[in-house]
Amino acid sequence: MKQRVLLIVLLTFLALAVVIFRTSRQRLKLYCEEDLKDVVVNVLREQGVKYEFSEPEKAVLSVEKAKITYKGTVYNLAWEERLSERIEEFLSVYFRGARIESLSSGFLSERYSVMVQGSVRTVEVRIAGKDVLSDVIKSILSGRGDYFENGFILAPIEATWEGKRIFFYDPRTEQVFFEDAGGS
Repeated sequence: MKQRVLLIVLLTFLALAVVIFRTSRQRLKLYCEEDLKDVVVNVLREQGVKYEFSEPEKAVLSVEKAKITYKGTVYNLAWEERLSERIEEFLSVYFRGARIESLSSGFLSERYSVMVQGSVRTVEVRIAGKDVLSDVIKSILSGRGDYFENGFILAPIEATWEGKRIFFYDPRTEQVFFEDAGGS
């Protein structure tokens, strides 16, 4: 009888050791571009996710400026072409008679050159909100993917010119809100 109790106690400790070892070793393999590392690490800590840095090929979560890959699913941080076209339409409405050109794409933003009556203005169009990357990563990790449709980012957008917001656009509902009558 004493041997059975000892065997049960020994097997219980062995089972607990295996469980602790397996759960403590499971860490999210992470690859992250250097300039995004602080934001990503803060989000993972906030979510209570244990992680370890890895090579891009072995990573479960890979965060780059152009895309986020999680468990093999790619989430593009660039806008679809149709969304860029809609933004140019809105800029044409705001700046009547202007010639509009896309200047550059940045991280979760694009810049446009607006030529009106001999002057050139630069408009920045970006995903609306603070800590957007943080919210995007939380959404992906939770499995919701609120900010994406067909693998492309689809989140509320705001356009600013000289520090002033000129319009807000929600591509999911197709609603646009202009701040005033126009810039021309």
